[in-house]
Amino acid sequence: MSAIVSISCLGSYGRFGNQLFQYAVARKYAELHGARLETPAWIGQRLFGIDDPPLSRTLPRAAFDELPWGRVDVDLFGFFQYQDAVGRLSTAELRRWYAFRPEWTSLFEPPRPYYIAANLRRGDYLDLQEVFAIVTKPSYLDACRRFGLDVDALIWVCEELRPPMPAFDGPGLGFLADFFAVMNADVVLRANSTFSWWAALLGEGRVFSPVVEDRTGYQTVEFVEGNWPRICDPRNCRTLVTDLHVAD
Repeated sequence: MSAIVSISCLGSYGRFGNQLFQYAVARKYAELHGARLETPAWIGQRLFGIDDPPLSRTLPRAAFDELPWGRVDVDLFGFFQYQDAVGRLSTAELRRWYAFRPEWTSLFEPPRPYYIAANLRRGDYLDLQEVFAIVTKPSYLDACRRFGLDVDALIWVCEELRPPMPAFDGPGLGFLADFFAVMNADVVLRANSTFSWWAALLGEGRVFSPVVEDRTGYQTVEFVEGNWPRICDPRNCRTLVTDLHVAD
């Protein structure tokens, strides 16, 4: 019987950005161990050219966020947003795995020939202000001035600001409009969120990120160039979260 690695929590434990971490880390772990990856049905199968076999049996579950190197026939469980989990991944392979099907990319129309996407994260963060920083609009505008970016080219990308978009809303994929807006931007001022981190990584634009450190609630923070700053402090979110550096 061939070795198996599964991730049974995929699709039901976290939203889109979290799921992209879970799948990527599990797939790489399985590859490095010469094992077959098995997953439940999840949205990535609908969006990307991904077709892993379904769960065939219940496997012993690893501890939360643990990568039990050397073990197979194990079920991974966690969010895997720390450097050791992503350090064996490359941007090139992630873009290959997460290449959107043409039926979805064809629905996106850039708002203008050149634009800067400022991704605001609000939504559930408003109810989790003891965990996450809510980066203020002036932070983004200050970053534009500091890095010499054209404020007139700025568009605000935010779930609460998105107008109805039947092409995406009809299939129940309204979030894709925001994801594509960030992913296809010439310059990204990302949010401190997994959604924004992935959209920036999968795109080709220049990326700037907020440095939130241990701040929570509404905060005016500085941005730095690059996609590496962590989304929150592990002492606040009570899970292992670090700055993330992914090789080309």
